[in-house]
Amino acid sequence: MELLLNRMKIDAQLKEDARILPEYFWQASPDLMAIFLTTLKRQYGSTRENLRQHGAEEELFNQLEKSLMI
Repeated sequence: MELLLNRMKIDAQLKEDARILPEYFWQASPDLMAIFLTTLKRQYGSTRENLRQHGAEEELFNQLEKSLMI
């Protein structure tokens, strides 16, 4: 996660406002993550459905599956 955050912070497209956010902004405790995921599933059924309802196209899911499958 630390490597990801460091790469993100040097990304030229990242706005300055995001670069100066405090470290705790980028972290979530296991308890808070569990609450978030439970709420997401209850309201949308899945992360995929949440993204679909917010405009994500099927190609995004195909790309993510390709990138994340080992």
